[in-house]
Amino acid sequence: MQPDLFPESWEQILRERNISQSQARVLFEEGLLSFNPALKVQLFAFEIKELTFLKVIYFDSGFSNSVVHTLLHGLKRPYCYSFQEIYWDFGASEWKFMESHPDRFREKIIQEEFPELVCSYLSECENVDSVIEIRNEANKRIDHFLDESHV
Repeated sequence: MQPDLFPESWEQILRERNISQSQARVLFEEGLLSFNPALKVQLFAFEIKELTFLKVIYFDSGFSNSVVHTLLHGLKRPYCYSFQEIYWDFGASEWKFMESHPDRFREKIIQEEFPELVCSYLSECENVDSVIEIRNEANKRIDHFLDESHV
């Protein structure tokens, strides 16, 4: 797998993750995928993460469409989650963050409080230094948010 700084082609995604562009199109048409795969030649790590998560739930799980939509209803879009970070608690009928995941609060804050920060900065990334600068700025803002909210 390539580092997060470099996008992956559809050929790489199919070869390494067994996800096709036609599967991505179905997810988009179902209103689940946050981006139109027909407009993408390459995908960034956060898009691959969303696509991988949705592929497992929609195509691999065996759940009906209505069950898939019910499960996803409790999550915020885009669905940039990983099964190493969250799990479905059948007893409570809700998604929960893994207790052992050290960055669960940071991930939740990024998804809930700063999606516009990530999206706007991604379009401005021209080189590795700008990506590092964006990461540092995001971490400063998250640390400030955590300090103020006493999470």
